[in-house]
Amino acid sequence: MRRPILTIGLTLVVSLNVLGTGGALAAPSATYVTGEQIVQTAMQYLGYPYTTVGNSPSEGFSCIGFVSYVYQSNGIPLPDNLWSAMAYAPAVPFDDLQPGDVLFFQNTVWPGLSHTGIYIGGGRFVNAEWYNRGVVVSSFTGDPIDGDYWEAHYLGANRPWGAVASAQPSAPSASPTQSTTTNQAPVQEAAPVLRQGPRATVGVAGLNVRARPSLNGAIRSVADRGARVVLLKRYHSWDWVQLKSGRFGWVYDAGLAGQGVHRAAAPLAVANLPVTRVTVGGLRVHARPNILAPIITVAYRRERVHLLRSFHNWTRILLPNGARGWVVDSYLAGMASAQGATSGAGFKRASSLSATRFTATAFDAHLTAGVRVHARPGLRAPVLGLAAYGTNIQVLREVGNWVRVRFRSGRVGYVDALYVRR
Repeated sequence: MRRPILTIGLTLVVSLNVLGTGGALAAPSATYVTGEQIVQTAMQYLGYPYTTVGNSPSEGFSCIGFVSYVYQSNGIPLPDNLWSAMAYAPAVPFDDLQPGDVLFFQNTVWPGLSHTGIYIGGGRFVNAEWYNRGVVVSSFTGDPIDGDYWEAHYLGANRPWGAVASAQPSAPSASPTQSTTTNQAPVQEAAPVLRQGPRATVGVAGLNVRARPSLNGAIRSVADRGARVVLLKRYHSWDWVQLKSGRFGWVYDAGLAGQGVHRAAAPLAVANLPVTRVTVGGLRVHARPNILAPIITVAYRRERVHLLRSFHNWTRILLPNGARGWVVDSYLAGMASAQGATSGAGFKRASSLSATRFTATAFDAHLTAGVRVHARPGLRAPVLGLAAYGTNIQVLREVGNWVRVRFRSGRVGYVDALYVRR
């Protein structure tokens, strides 16, 4: 019964506000977007692929990219940043959830706020979940894939849908004798003044603009591929730039192209380096070989990369734009079966991490990241569920780079050995 009462209240407010002093009616000052409209839009994209930073049907969706796209398609400018989206609208309690509300989850892929979706009613929500799932409908409890995982990781919700501001009505006449022919041209915002300096172009799909010259610096915005920036100052391998919008920030120079761009080091001679391709829609490139390390950039499906060196289940790569970083090697073509093999130019796979850490005797351990639990050792094996960062487990045995583990609930499955520590 909440929505009819809200609609009546909104109608009353609009009715009171549209009456001029002379009794004439003016255009309403707001339109209304319902939660059902949000859900109808979201359900149109079931089955679309997941990518790390995607926010459109043409390139796929990240979790927040999907939610933001659905809302923006309905005229609501919900940010495509998890923290900004959570702060965008008033929070609503769990027992008051309505279709169209935005849900937030924590401790999934990384600690803290890390996932989002759109509530559709009946304890279910639609979300861009992961690479091998894409946009799907999930349940808080009893989900056929994830079990009760989402209920355990629920953080909160908000309600961005509802009244949406539109063009304001013109002011009514002060008196019958006052002239009504005072139509004015709409006021246009002045374009931001750009500073003098060499120009450069963003050469990667999404370049993080940070508050300070560090991979740990807060991300202020993201510059799209092809965007022009003004180069103002340099610090090591970072550039202080001004964006077309007039905003300022630090960017990693490997993501820029242009005459004024300085490089921290000369390009590598890549002629003899082994080459492979990325096999997923958006592969995070980390500063260190650790899932919790800062993300430098993203490599996309079928992008050619050069292999620099290996460390356990991670590979350091060189991207076409000059950026270097670490990726999980199972997402590179041909790497899953290359354990222990030499791949040209002295590139040799490191021995299995589990071979130096695990024994045949069962022992207690914990997970260092949120992981999927598979029925068999392999990324393509069916997913039994998800396990959160810090979960205590018992390691039963190893199979290559995978370990068979038992959880406190008694559930048994396989997880990547990279994310298991004593």
